[in-house]
Amino acid sequence: MDTARSTKTTAINPRWLTAGLLVTVAGMVSVGMTACKTVDITASTEQQSQTYQKQINRIEFDLDAGDITLSPGDSSSVHVARTLHWRSTKPTIKEDFSGQTMRVTSTCPQQDDCSVDFTIEVPAGVTVQANTQAGDVKITDITGALDVTNESGDINLNNAVGAVRITGDSGQISGADLHSPTFTAQTNSGDIKVAFSDAPQSVNAETQSGDVSVTVPRTSNNYRVQADTNSGGRTVSVDVNSGSSRSVTAKTDAGDVTVKYP
Repeated sequence: MDTARSTKTTAINPRWLTAGLLVTVAGMVSVGMTACKTVDITASTEQQSQTYQKQINRIEFDLDAGDITLSPGDSSSVHVARTLHWRSTKPTIKEDFSGQTMRVTSTCPQQDDCSVDFTIEVPAGVTVQANTQAGDVKITDITGALDVTNESGDINLNNAVGAVRITGDSGQISGADLHSPTFTAQTNSGDIKVAFSDAPQSVNAETQSGDVSVTVPRTSNNYRVQADTNSGGRTVSVDVNSGSSRSVTAKTDAGDVTVKYP
């Protein structure tokens, strides 16, 4: 017995076909856009602290990125507080000692919002050598010599007593209540504003773009002064003595120059 099979064919409305194709194409575009979308990785922060029972007379920094804050602490120990910031790769930190020298380094394998901020309490008389590619540096009440190099960021000194040398590329340089006998600060872009409580032997403050202001106390020997600007105002209100052993040099290519008493 033969079995008859009936095949039902349904006619497709052309308008439905068009609509279906549009929906399919739109879905493919949506999927493609989702696949190409950059995944946002949440930034991470970690707080750390450590105390070393070490006597040091020198501290050195070499940081890829991060702030440095130094202040006096106990004479026989070093207290370190760290704040780590990263997005995909955690920064690496190394702190080691050689004799009475402490070396602090931090490295960011990938420069993606990565930095380590250090707040450190050290013996007041330490010598400081600091190098950071990006970050602010603040040093308060340290009596040893200070040598700071910073490619990008502000540098602030308070109550410095030892010789000071600052080399910057971009950022403000400021100093208050300074007692340093010699002070040198150079930057490519940024203001320099320093004020001395004790009469310095020599001051050299130079920037290519920014204002320079040097405030010095009165002294019986007065000061030899060189104050120059290529574009800006020049104000020298201290007593000038071309034969003085004390000298102040303040220069900028573009900005105001001021040498004054408090």
